[in-house]
Amino acid sequence: MSNEQGGGENMEAGRLAQYGSRIDLPVAKDVQLAPASGLNPIIRDAIDTHKLITPEGIKASSAMGPYARVFGRDTLVTTSLFLKTRQYGEDYVDNKTLVSAMRPLISNIATEDNKELGIRSGAVPHEMGTLAEGFPKDWEKHVKDGTGVLYDTADATGRAMLVISELAKENPDDLEVQKELLPAMVPMTKWAIANSNDHDGLIGFTGAEYDDDRIKSGAKGLTNHTWQDCGFSIVDHEGQIPKHPIKPVEEQALTWAALHESADRLQESDPALSREAREAADKLKKTFNEKFVYTDDKGVYLARAIDGDGNQIRTINIDALIALGYVYDGKSILEDEDLTLPIIRRSMDELYSPVGGLRTQSSNGLIHEGNTYHGDTAYWPHAQTMAAIALEATAERVKNTDDAKECHYYATEAAKGAAGLILYFKSPVELAVISDTGDIDVFKEIKEDGTPQESARWQAWAAGSAAWLEGFLQSRGEEIPVPV
Repeated sequence: MSNEQGGGENMEAGRLAQYGSRIDLPVAKDVQLAPASGLNPIIRDAIDTHKLITPEGIKASSAMGPYARVFGRDTLVTTSLFLKTRQYGEDYVDNKTLVSAMRPLISNIATEDNKELGIRSGAVPHEMGTLAEGFPKDWEKHVKDGTGVLYDTADATGRAMLVISELAKENPDDLEVQKELLPAMVPMTKWAIANSNDHDGLIGFTGAEYDDDRIKSGAKGLTNHTWQDCGFSIVDHEGQIPKHPIKPVEEQALTWAALHESADRLQESDPALSREAREAADKLKKTFNEKFVYTDDKGVYLARAIDGDGNQIRTINIDALIALGYVYDGKSILEDEDLTLPIIRRSMDELYSPVGGLRTQSSNGLIHEGNTYHGDTAYWPHAQTMAAIALEATAERVKNTDDAKECHYYATEAAKGAAGLILYFKSPVELAVISDTGDIDVFKEIKEDGTPQESARWQAWAAGSAAWLEGFLQSRGEEIPVPV
């Protein structure tokens, strides 16, 4: 047993230590150091025993969890993480399986607009499944021939564009990728351009209960169309749900990169659409830098979102950090790259904890009482992993050696936090909730119908995270501090 938290006596550790003087931290518990190879049997169990990743599709959680059906976002994040793991020599899931697992999404891309259901042509589904698989009964308007398909997502389409582009670049001779997946770039690109045109150059969404057409039709759905899809995860300075449409921060960066990737892939087959995609990406970046970047008495940061009145939602959230990880042609969405490190430092100052790593949201700001799922006690391994990937990507492109070392250090701390939670639960857990006394548990809630629900113990994107974390931490010779 050890009280070591890792990091050593260096500038970066000193910077992180400053955090405790500004905001309450969970009390550090004892930890036991474990090798990164300890993640391997958990990954294997997720694939071989719990069947999270199969040719028939990627289930968000195992049959023991609450989300044992196909979700667009979860499928794409999981696929992306397993692809990124290959840089460390690990190939847990082959291309044939990944391509096959994407077929349910590609075959259900929306083919026409339907305002009554909140659907725009070219959109990738948020989720699909039968009522027996858990598709919500009160979404019956979205059920056809026994299967429900909901399109309430602002990010799945952009994520699909990025994943398909990566597969196409890595596998130029793979006919399944080139003939089956690549053509889907056309409708998805048109969706991204249309969404941007609807939201003054940005990417946005309107929640089901704020959409006049859906109110009239009775087509229920989600309030929030980001991965933090709790209805109360985005609130204004008074703690209220802001006016829709909402333009969230991560979705701007990922769609900007996706439009550029699409423009590259379509340059020969559809040069007109390629040019249109490039122009939309350029406008998105320009508008993003005008609308999202702000400075207050603590320094520079990125707004969590822009609301329907054009106001910034100023919440310190892990999505701002993740947004910096979407890179095209060696650059992020920021016009002024000198702002990158100050934004990263503020994120680490406000979000990092020696117990659990990076939480989803800072306590320095309003959090709706109904948002414990994505609040300041919630630690999601997949989000921490994506943040670590963003930090590592920043380290690789910054020119200053000391800045690169600092980003490498932050990436390692975030990775160790996520990996520690997975080893603590001995499973790729959906999320952990950590109290201010350092007590760790899964998320628990009582649903509206009175039934209890816990976060999934076996979650697909956390399994993909475990695969990347194993490779990354082994490559850096790091052990994992596991709370005991």
